[in-house]
Amino acid sequence: MKTRLAALDGVLAHVLTDLHDAEIQLQGILPRLWAMAQQQVLAETLREFLHESTRQAVMVSGMIETLGESAPERPWQGMRATIAETEQLLAGVEGGNLSTTDLLLISSCLRIKALKIAAYSTARSLAEKGRHTAMAQLLEDILAQEMQGELALMEFAHGTLFTLGMAHL
Repeated sequence: MKTRLAALDGVLAHVLTDLHDAEIQLQGILPRLWAMAQQQVLAETLREFLHESTRQAVMVSGMIETLGESAPERPWQGMRATIAETEQLLAGVEGGNLSTTDLLLISSCLRIKALKIAAYSTARSLAEKGRHTAMAQLLEDILAQEMQGELALMEFAHGTLFTLGMAHL
């Protein structure tokens, strides 16, 4: 049983390392995203995402240390590719339609949130199975925050589409 739990902890450490890298990467792009947002409420939401990401990076780093690991400088390629695609998409909208800019921001952030939700959900399940109760609860709290953020983004998208007269699509 001990070997099995050690293997679970290794997978958990790997997922947490990916999440730590994602949070660090997001701290680089989120200020640019909120600067591009046309709706003030969206800009404020993206600014809050940055603060959450900063807090989450610290919490995840502590979780990695709890497992006796350290956060290596290994990038999470999936998140890196999603952020690169976001940068390419947004480079083409400079001076474009304001609603289109916000919709592209929202779309990109929803993809980022989906990756984070999947990883935090996996990490929470692994922490539960590995009997890391306190860590599992922290991961559950982070997961709830991520899901609230995803819901807020979907509401912004619907509101923007409604404003453009496309809500029925």
